[in-house]
Amino acid sequence: SLEEFVRKVAPTDGTVLLVGESGTGKSELAKMIHELSPRSPRPFVTVYCTTLTESLLESELFGHVKGSFTGALQDKVGKLELADGGTLFLDEIGDLTPNGQAKLLRFLQDRVFERIGSNKEISVDTRIIAATNKDLAEAVSTGKFREDLYYRLNMLECILPPLRHRKEDVPIMIDRVLRELAAKTPKAVPCKLPDPIREKLLQFSWPGNIRELRNVLERLMMLSHGREIQAADLPDSILHPAPSRSPSISTPLICTIEEMEKDLITRVLAVETNQEKAAEILGITKVTLWRKRKQYGLP
Repeated sequence: SLEEFVRKVAPTDGTVLLVGESGTGKSELAKMIHELSPRSPRPFVTVYCTTLTESLLESELFGHVKGSFTGALQDKVGKLELADGGTLFLDEIGDLTPNGQAKLLRFLQDRVFERIGSNKEISVDTRIIAATNKDLAEAVSTGKFREDLYYRLNMLECILPPLRHRKEDVPIMIDRVLRELAAKTPKAVPCKLPDPIREKLLQFSWPGNIRELRNVLERLMMLSHGREIQAADLPDSILHPAPSRSPSISTPLICTIEEMEKDLITRVLAVETNQEKAAEILGITKVTLWRKRKQYGLP
């Protein structure tokens, strides 16, 4: 379980790689690992690798010295240094530039780095937690991501299944998010979810995962003003979800790409037990097949 994973890895200094769709709660899990670790009194710093240009991303991570590039008007301390003694969370690590990958690999190997434009080595005690919604093993096989960095990052890997594949977590997440929202707005009156409304939330597939669930609950809290939630308060996508089954047969009429992929892998593994041959049939690498089996809970 995710709670068991957090409990085991939090006390360590190991690098963690969180893999999952957008909105599955990777950043929340990273914060939880930090907060339960001995590093909790020190900073938890986040870098979004997908939102910055190559030069800005490297400057954000490692810092720079004055005059090292156009616009570098003064020295800047990078996030890696700001997180000294704490944790640096690299969101969407799959978008890290080749040069940034090389510098991060050096830090993970030697625990030192250099600011842009400087030859002075800086040593910090910063733990790295990375996250991605991409298949890094596949990116390695196509040359888009460094293999040596990949193996350094996935020392402690956790695959977060989408919310639709862990329905048992939905009621837990509903109660947790409602508590968090109530804590953020102390004057707000907690909204009341009657059983029929809660059942609607439990049965929904949540394509946007935890992020979508959070947005819906925040909407309900704003609309309720302390009264009991009514069906009319729910978004139309939940009130009238797209049909997923034919009325006459039990075979799904509409399914997600992940469900199709899981079904295909299950069918192939049923007739071919050799993992290497099964991967060849599926047109993926053996490493990717292993990751997909782990993601979908396949034997």
